[in-house]
Amino acid sequence: MDADVPQFKLTPIDSFPQIVNGLRATYESRRTTAISFRLVQLRKLYWGLRDNEAAICSALRRDLGKSIFESYVGEIEWCKNDIIFTCKNLRAWAKDEHAPDVPILNRLINPKIRKEPLGCVLVIGCVQGAVAETTALLGQTWDKIFYTGSARVAKLIATKAAQTLTPYTLELGGNNPAIVTANADLRLAAKRLLWGKLYNAGQICLGQNYILIEKIALPKFVAEMKAAIQEFYPDGARASSDYGRIINRHHWQRLKHLVDKSTGRVLLGGTMDESDLVVDPTIIQVDDINDILMTNENFGPIITIYPVEDLSEAIRIAKKVHNTPLATYSFGTKSETDRILNEIRSGGASVNDSWVHGTVPTLAFGGVGESGSGAYRGRASFECFTHRKSYTTTPSWGERLLALRYPPYEGKLDIYQRITGAEPDFNRDGIQQGLLTRYGLALAHGSLKLAALIQYSLFMLLRCVSPFYNCGMLLADETQQSRDDGR
Repeated sequence: MDADVPQFKLTPIDSFPQIVNGLRATYESRRTTAISFRLVQLRKLYWGLRDNEAAICSALRRDLGKSIFESYVGEIEWCKNDIIFTCKNLRAWAKDEHAPDVPILNRLINPKIRKEPLGCVLVIGCVQGAVAETTALLGQTWDKIFYTGSARVAKLIATKAAQTLTPYTLELGGNNPAIVTANADLRLAAKRLLWGKLYNAGQICLGQNYILIEKIALPKFVAEMKAAIQEFYPDGARASSDYGRIINRHHWQRLKHLVDKSTGRVLLGGTMDESDLVVDPTIIQVDDINDILMTNENFGPIITIYPVEDLSEAIRIAKKVHNTPLATYSFGTKSETDRILNEIRSGGASVNDSWVHGTVPTLAFGGVGESGSGAYRGRASFECFTHRKSYTTTPSWGERLLALRYPPYEGKLDIYQRITGAEPDFNRDGIQQGLLTRYGLALAHGSLKLAALIQYSLFMLLRCVSPFYNCGMLLADETQQSRDDGR
């Protein structure tokens, strides 16, 4: 499927102000805010992807040695399906929402939420360039910045954004742990973790960075890993068209440095070829949580294994290595995996598998703490670039019903408290009261509240009709006076 691919060219930095000014002028024209306009752009993007599939696959093959299967599954079809899903739901997402749980007194003003585009957004990666170009882009004015990448660069972005109070979404790499207990299906765990780690030759932020496994299960688990690699690549990974390459020489050398500096023991692989930018699947057992392979995200096909005594030690080590990873992966009984979910704070998690939670188009994806902030995918992507503007509309005819808020306030506070006051279902010790007690209090309070509301409503209704009543009385008086004068 080789196809002609244009040469990579850096976007000239001196063109950035003109580009950004053009984008802002387009946004300010309000032309892009219409749902119909956005749908047309998405549909065109779909066909742009579909018409250039061969070129995309060819570029991915040249850059990463990426297989056609991975190119379609992880790049092309993923994007196309997301576009179709968004096109089907965009109008519903963008529609004004009625505010939930509105108190009865506030329903008169009809509280709603309007979805407004944030404005001119910088998605780092859409302009062709590297550090110099990214730095120059950050010098422009934006309404939102979106970045996926390393925590080191994210800190620079956050610092720059803080100077102009620009909001941002950061999806960062994480030192993602996988935890395997002795109760897990070891063959299944080995095969699934291996798939997740070797996808794109390990160059994926969601891959596990290390595996914590109970010592008693280590020999069998390693044997299952070796068997799975043989099953995946019968003639060796390097000879397989399904196995990728490292993106460039710099990152190949970075991976070699990590392996060379590790004090761990190579159990399988370790072969590397700089001329072809290949790193064979490599299993390394380490026994020090300060080993370079534990403290650094390797972002490659290096499978680090650290044996532990039990689940408690595994959780303790995972939290010490990185207290907020982008993802966690757990294999064991339900009680064990539930404990891992509860005790390790992470952006997301997959139980009994590797990073499949990141493949669900309707599931928000993002980090927490040092692994990022904000989320996207599906509707979450729409919300990511949307401001939810709360607004109300007060009808002119309701003025008399709003008279309670205007001075003078004499006699009004008691009415207000009886109408709006809420009674707690807990006592002064913070203990929730029993159902019967709560029901009795709620019934009594509800009756008083309802009575107060009816009383106030009748009072205001009489005030509303009183001009007509007074007018009728005045006409009757005048008619009677005329009759008396006639006599």
